[in-house]
Amino acid sequence: MKRVLRILSTVDASITILPREDGVRFESLSADKTALVAVDVDWFRGLGGGLLFDVYDASRLMRALPWSRLDVKVAIDGNLLRAATMDGDFNAKLDVIEKLEDVMDGVLRNLSNGVKAVMSVDAFKLWSWFKPFSIAGESRAHFEFRNDGFTISTLNEDAVLRLDVSSALLDYDVNAEFRVSYYLGYATSFLDEVKRNGSVNVIIAQDKPMLIEAMLERGIVARIAQAPMVE
Repeated sequence: MKRVLRILSTVDASITILPREDGVRFESLSADKTALVAVDVDWFRGLGGGLLFDVYDASRLMRALPWSRLDVKVAIDGNLLRAATMDGDFNAKLDVIEKLEDVMDGVLRNLSNGVKAVMSVDAFKLWSWFKPFSIAGESRAHFEFRNDGFTISTLNEDAVLRLDVSSALLDYDVNAEFRVSYYLGYATSFLDEVKRNGSVNVIIAQDKPMLIEAMLERGIVARIAQAPMVE
């Protein structure tokens, strides 16, 4: 649970808990509405409706939970979330969501067609590629996709920072050449949380969100969608 909360804290916002057929989805949308993080788990089966977990309470629970792999009992009873932590029992009231909206499903549908690049790459490697751009040029990076690979570039204090990636370095496919720009601050923080879990799947589409998907332990699926920049 602590790891799930750390991934969601990438965007530092309140968390929506949505019922799914095989568990629940935690979704968190950044305050600037440009980045969405979603984590699917097979816990809390039978959740009757959507709930909102306040960012302050989520932060309190994340700090209270131990880092060890010891099982921690977490339960949702009505609109109350209860957890047994090292410091005692944790309780937080959840707000009921009247109108359910699964934003990540909409993003996935939107990415199913159009001009795009699809790749599978080691998470640590992708993090190392994105990291320099997340601390330069206001974390804004310009992508140019070609059949033989792609380029990431930004302007940092009148100097050009540029990375060329060959398609030979990864499982990569692009259906047309295109350019798109993204803010990489949120995506880099997300990758920092999943960088030791093997490969991630990435979809980058023309004028659409960038999607990064990581398969974690115990069937947990974590995703981040980053909206493109408007030039």
